Amino acid sequence: MGYRINPANAEDFLSAISQLRASRRRDGATLWRIYRDLSDPSRYIERFIVTSWAAYLHQRARATRADQETEAALRVFLLEGESVTMQHYIAER
Repeated sequence: MGYRINPANAEDFLSAISQLRASRRRDGATLWRIYRDLSDPSRYIERFIVTSWAAYLHQRARATRADQETEAALRVFLLEGESVTMQHYIAER
């Protein structure tokens, strides 16, 4: 998931997004990381890997209210007019 935030709020954002690690891992993610775009200091990418598309769909379906509240709390960091972006990739080999 991609987030564009005010770089002045980076530390608070990173603290808040770190709360997602446990829920992603609980629901099957084998890897979780947050990356900062070196060419755009306002852009952060959350990356997590699950074993299959079915596992990802299962993960999204079992999101708890607490998970949803954490995701909602992250949206307050977004720059005005921005929304969370999402891209999906599947391993080919």
